[in-house]
Amino acid sequence: MKAAIEEVVQDELGRFGVREIEVRPDEDHDGDPAIYVVIHYAAVDADPDPENMSNTMFKLNNRLYAMNEKRFAHVSHVVPEPPKRVRAR
Repeated sequence: MKAAIEEVVQDELGRFGVREIEVRPDEDHDGDPAIYVVIHYAAVDADPDPENMSNTMFKLNNRLYAMNEKRFAHVSHVVPEPPKRVRAR
């Protein structure tokens, strides 16, 4: 399952510099079984647009369903914080 998730994410969002993909089974807020997918990007300026993110979630859940996986994948995106500038005095 993890390999299938990684394949879909890389195919759809890899061009934005995906650094790591976390996959964690858990329960959602209603107590239903779910899969949490956290996509970490390498660059501060990684900027997948909402359409790309939505298409990825759609394709990911379709792929899981085709594998007879009934849990819904909840996807979140993490972009690193820009470095803080230190002002010279």
